[in-house]
Amino acid sequence: MTRVAFRSVLADSWERATGGLLPLAFVPLLSGVLGFENVLRILAYDGYHAGVRFALPAMVVDVWTFVSVPTPDGGVHVSPYLPLYPVVVALQGLLGAGLLGSIHQARSTGEYRFLENVSRYGGRLLLYAALVHALTVPFLFATLSNPAGAVGLLLLAFPVGLALWYCFFAAPYLVVVDDARLLEALGRSFELAADGGAYFEYAWKYLLFVAAVSLFTTIVAVNLPLVGLFAALVATAPLALALTVATVRVVTDLLGDRSTTTV
Repeated sequence: MTRVAFRSVLADSWERATGGLLPLAFVPLLSGVLGFENVLRILAYDGYHAGVRFALPAMVVDVWTFVSVPTPDGGVHVSPYLPLYPVVVALQGLLGAGLLGSIHQARSTGEYRFLENVSRYGGRLLLYAALVHALTVPFLFATLSNPAGAVGLLLLAFPVGLALWYCFFAAPYLVVVDDARLLEALGRSFELAADGGAYFEYAWKYLLFVAAVSLFTTIVAVNLPLVGLFAALVATAPLALALTVATVRVVTDLLGDRSTTTV
């Protein structure tokens, strides 16, 4: 796979996501609801807000991939719902296992069994979700201990976080596509990222696509509270599923080291 025809891949993935895989759209829907804190922040916001989100492929893509959530006080937001955080992370890991496993299973056999995939990949992807969220802990403690320097830390965290995201976004997909152990999947993802090529091309095209969609989605979700938020939640679910289907396809092709050029 030497080139990535992003439009073609996304169009085919959209057809699949709105066809036989449509029931799996409940995963991004549920994941979006689990971001209830973002809902409360939007409802508490008073004023007009426009923004853009820059995101790379994730284990579970949902409405918050496409919405720039405002911070009501204009500063760095520290969640008052931290006790619920482990529960949300665990649910994301299990949902991701069922989703990615089912997409891959459907590609291979034409059918899928969601709970079977949760059982098969849940442990590894739950650990992956915990690892990803654990990376935010040092930043959180640094923010709490030095609120005055929080903005500077945030500016540093963005490029560092984006670089790590780029290096390891394929890991949960490799766990499923290649039935790999988590450490092995992380290593392979890093190797793909370092090689660049189709991996890099897919990443930057994905990022630009999400940014473009987020411009409109943010305006609707934030400035038309309740109605706009509900519309964004429902409308982005099949798109989120299509992006996940596309990433499964691209990672599968990369793993197979196909030589056919996609144009």
